[in-house]
Amino acid sequence: MSAPTALGVVLTTANIVVDGAGVQPGPNTSANTVVGFEDWIPWRDFNFGTLVRIFGRELNKQYQGSPQQRALPKDLSFNNEGTLEDILRKFDIPVVNYCLETMAGGPHFARGSRCGDNDLEPDWSLVSDFCRDPDGRFANVLPGETKPHDEWCPSMKDDPRPGKRREWQKVMSQATTYMMHNRSRYGFIITDKYLVTLRLTRENIGPGLANNRPRRKTRTAQYASESEGGSGSDHKDDDPLTWAYKDPEYLIVPWDAHGDKLTVKLTLWFLAMMATHGDRYLDYSYPDLNSWRRDGNGYVHNTSGAKKSQLAEGDKEQEPDPDREAREAREAGNASQAGGSAGGNARPSVGYNLRPRRG
Repeated sequence: MSAPTALGVVLTTANIVVDGAGVQPGPNTSANTVVGFEDWIPWRDFNFGTLVRIFGRELNKQYQGSPQQRALPKDLSFNNEGTLEDILRKFDIPVVNYCLETMAGGPHFARGSRCGDNDLEPDWSLVSDFCRDPDGRFANVLPGETKPHDEWCPSMKDDPRPGKRREWQKVMSQATTYMMHNRSRYGFIITDKYLVTLRLTRENIGPGLANNRPRRKTRTAQYASESEGGSGSDHKDDDPLTWAYKDPEYLIVPWDAHGDKLTVKLTLWFLAMMATHGDRYLDYSYPDLNSWRRDGNGYVHNTSGAKKSQLAEGDKEQEPDPDREAREAREAGNASQAGGSAGGNARPSVGYNLRPRRG
């Protein structure tokens, strides 16, 4: 680009127009998944205004990447999931990666196979120098799935035809299983019409229900954990694939969105920053995205990892798992009927070495 251009400008440009006329719709893969969600709820805190306020300083930095390639007509047509991914990897994802390159840790979108876990391998991974397993391999902190619109779309959830609704459930179960497996609250599904962001929240259930919950035989990646406070952690309940979850939160971003709103590229950039600079572990409740918590002698931002010694006027202080006190009060009241309070409420292992952003 000849003139300096801010990251925020580059990330809000229109996507290329793609042609999926060659797709032959068929059933989605019935993956060996864990939870069959039947509903989802809007993720209201994930919006353009809130996220720009959090990451505005970074979005004003200059874009230092290459221009997007000029697409040839045959580049833009696809007939299945793989050829749609070819388009994304050639045109849109490189722009997002260039915009992430200068951020702390160098977050980078890649194939799911980049993380070397063959048990449960999503289509997409997000890797970062800050996020590695004990063997030094990249951890996948933001798993994602690709689906042609004709095979999966958000409206299938409310389709009166049972078969369509089952297809919605299959893909949602697949995407959220990858999130659980990688111990990440964040994930996404991308089609040629929409980007769907996802956030998972644990659900607290009584010990009787927990013991009766079917367990799935699989190997879950175990990452080095940090001490994050809390006590009485139930180490027997350390497999996210066996936990109970609330209905996922979601936000839908149209493929053709551009200008001063959430676009596909901008939304992926936000998710990448959130997953690598803020908290991403699975919990029972989450603070507002634009909030701060106490950290030593100062405060750290719950979503961006930014630090400051004092809060400014208008800053919101909110600790992780803000619903914990009320939840534990309910548990105490039901302890006699449940045979004791449920364990495992301490903050779980993060799954990577979190290094807060400086500045």
